[in-house]
Amino acid sequence: MKAVTYLGLGFLLVAAGCGFGIQNTNQKWIPVKVTVTSQSLFEIGILEARELARIQNKVTGNISELVENGSRVTQGDILVKLDDEELRSNLDAEIIKLEQFKEDLETEWAEYAVLTNSFALTTKLKVAEKDHAHLNLEAKLISLPLGERRIKEIEIELAELDLLDKTDQFLREKELVRKGFAPESSLERSLRENDAAKTFVEEKKSQLELASLPLPAEERLTLETALENFEKAVRRNDEKQKRDLHIQDLITEGIRLKIKHSEEEVSEIEAQLGDVVLRAPTNGIMRLNQKWSWSIRGYYPLSAGQKVNGLDMVGVIVDPMNLSLRIIIHESDYPLLKTGQSVRARLTGFPDQEITGSILSITELAQDRNDLSPVYRQAPAIGQAMFLVYVSLNGLTEKAMPGMTATAEIELEAERERLLIPYESVNTEGSIYQVTVRRKGQILTNVLVQGTLTSEGSFEVTRGLQKGDEVLLEGEQP
Repeated sequence: MKAVTYLGLGFLLVAAGCGFGIQNTNQKWIPVKVTVTSQSLFEIGILEARELARIQNKVTGNISELVENGSRVTQGDILVKLDDEELRSNLDAEIIKLEQFKEDLETEWAEYAVLTNSFALTTKLKVAEKDHAHLNLEAKLISLPLGERRIKEIEIELAELDLLDKTDQFLREKELVRKGFAPESSLERSLRENDAAKTFVEEKKSQLELASLPLPAEERLTLETALENFEKAVRRNDEKQKRDLHIQDLITEGIRLKIKHSEEEVSEIEAQLGDVVLRAPTNGIMRLNQKWSWSIRGYYPLSAGQKVNGLDMVGVIVDPMNLSLRIIIHESDYPLLKTGQSVRARLTGFPDQEITGSILSITELAQDRNDLSPVYRQAPAIGQAMFLVYVSLNGLTEKAMPGMTATAEIELEAERERLLIPYESVNTEGSIYQVTVRRKGQILTNVLVQGTLTSEGSFEVTRGLQKGDEVLLEGEQP
């Protein structure tokens, strides 16, 4: 690299020694090359049809019927049909379980009614026994109510009056016997009746005296204990009733939950039976998916007899008249692409058929090789990440079919005028580029230029040079 001189000093030396016109004939001057070019990227792509619908399996089962891959279908056609024998067997078994649960529920309801009636009768009996013991205790605790005392006093007064009557009668009989109007044997009867009346009066007075006495402690404790036992019996009966009824409620609730779950299971199986047949939601061409097999370490197409799981993708329905171009690019080319760039493509089998279009989208994440088309997986690994580019196509020919390959020319830059000089003529100091220029017979040193190094090894100047300029090669002295 030549030493950098000060621009002012170089200008004075050239002006004094060369007079802007004296040149060294041994110097090698290269004229600035002017070219008009464009920049393009060539890749191989695959024509893909626009997806109209994705067909997703909803239940797990074995395929009994399957539409052929690539066949044309119309809306409502059967695409996939699964064997429903196991589902129908499960449905019958679940219906039998549901009916049994309903019978169990009715039995428990009847048992609940029996328990309720039985507990009601038992409760009435226990409460009545408790109330009777309570009344008995209250009655015993009161010595003698005022009304009963009056009744007994009246009974004593009546007995005393009867005694007076019997005494008067005895005295009359005795007077008659003394006067000789009656025999002495008649006095025995009056005497017995008088004695009985006296005894009756004494009994009534004794009863009143006994009834007026307070209740003995032993009897009171006996009555209180009896009342307490009856109250405990009522509480135990209530607790047992609540416990047994709660147990019955839990049993009934458990059966109701079983019925609910069984009904949900029946509904789910019936829904699954409705999903064993997949129909085409639109017109188009059916393209079946492939499944990965670890045994063969590869993909194999779906066929009748194979098992598919719920939520598996069966395939897609595509529109063969609406095609796009799918291109896989290397990571080194990713920065050069952007949406909207124009594309020209030629079918591999029909190179005379040209198709135009533009880039529609570019993935921001690199693709896994297992996600790529088999056409791309056939190539050996290149140690680079790959990005997916979709190209929307404008004019399609009748020969363009889904799955065909095409050579795509992606226009990275339109035609423009470019100024090129040998890279050996450029002096670099970090990010500063300088050249020695001969312009209209004058030599200018340390001219600042801007540009980039091209893949051909030249330096493309974007600023600092003009048409007709010449640059001095590195190592030559002006």
